[in-house]
Amino acid sequence: MPITILPGVIYRIQSVDYGTYLERRNDDSLVMRPDKPDSISQRWFLRPSADGSVFKVESADTDQRGFMKAASISKVSKGEVGELAFGPSDSAPDQWALIQVDKDSISPICYLLLQPAGNRDILLDLTEPDKLILSRDPAHRNKFFHGEENLQWRIVEASPSNLPETTGDPIYRIRTLNGDGIHVEKNQLSIINQSRGDHREWQIVSKGNGKCTIYNQHNKSYLNAVENSDGHWVVIFSQTANNAEWDIKKNSDFTYTISIERILRTPKHQHTQPFALTLKEKSARVILKPAKEAHNQMWLIELSDATLGPVDEPDTDADHILPNLATGEYLVKNAANSHYIRFKANTAVGTGASQFMGGSLTSKTRLKLSKVGDKGASLSCNVQGIIGNLGIKNGQVVNESMTLTIENGPIAGQYYITDGNGNAIADNNTDNLVVNQKGAGS
Repeated sequence: MPITILPGVIYRIQSVDYGTYLERRNDDSLVMRPDKPDSISQRWFLRPSADGSVFKVESADTDQRGFMKAASISKVSKGEVGELAFGPSDSAPDQWALIQVDKDSISPICYLLLQPAGNRDILLDLTEPDKLILSRDPAHRNKFFHGEENLQWRIVEASPSNLPETTGDPIYRIRTLNGDGIHVEKNQLSIINQSRGDHREWQIVSKGNGKCTIYNQHNKSYLNAVENSDGHWVVIFSQTANNAEWDIKKNSDFTYTISIERILRTPKHQHTQPFALTLKEKSARVILKPAKEAHNQMWLIELSDATLGPVDEPDTDADHILPNLATGEYLVKNAANSHYIRFKANTAVGTGASQFMGGSLTSKTRLKLSKVGDKGASLSCNVQGIIGNLGIKNGQVVNESMTLTIENGPIAGQYYITDGNGNAIADNNTDNLVVNQKGAGS
């Protein structure tokens, strides 16, 4: 999908090569550091130019406003290494173009190309884990763009909604923990009639910072909330998305909380707080209540065609690994921590073998699931011309062509990837995938 930068949304800038994030230190130096999801020093605004073609990279820290700047353009123009600096908000900030590497990628990757006059081939570069520099591209890759991963970056939202990934229309179903889909019933939200077809289909579009609009496909209106004459907030449907942005937060498991900020009034004061979609079980209606940790405020969100499973829909006569799992291309995400399996293709001599890795919420690789024999399976990929084959050998995750076993997990849509002897691939919250007994973090 193309890179879309939304106004007012806070982003983080991640190195594709090392998985680290751009961080401003207290001494105004710029460094690369591991993931600190709650740190304001790793959060940035991308301020567009008038025509939206280039951006200023501005710190989201309201106490220390400033911009990412090039400190030594003259050095780079001579072919030497250039430096980065953090400039105050009253200085003239540099501008950067985001040149996308792969427009078909679910998680877009780009080059950050410096845009001062007369210098069109200066790129943000991470040559070593903490060596953030500017380098001139003698091949003028801004015309061809086949650069190495040290020149490649991900622009990721700091507070994404974490909806299920899709490369097509963002059409979803919202279900209770019992599997009943929310639909429109007499202009109210309900779970009474489960044969409602497109009444149950919702277009959920991210607006950044974890906020989304929720649009019903059947009555062509947005989910919204207004205050009634009794002072209670109620769900309504509106023709416009004005003031209709919902916070969709993923809980620690596979569920979501869907809430909207509104004013709570009491006899003595008033304050803003989230009101969450809440199942009123006796009437089977969905209403608004102050958000709290409660099972009737937890929802399942799935793609409307979630039964198909793969990122690319397989042929109707494709082989099935399991009755509910067809061959095809998939993103493989750990159910416990939402980290993806990714393949790091080492192309340079002396950098070590290519390998499968974990430990990332954003870096991911499409894996081709194929059938091997009657009951076996294989998972493979092709990254930068290097073939990866996911395998388990001697208690380790390896890059080697092997026959795997795919088994159903504890709930629908979850699976174990094993060697057939109960040893399953798991993610231990680091870059390294591990092998555990089935169920232990797998």
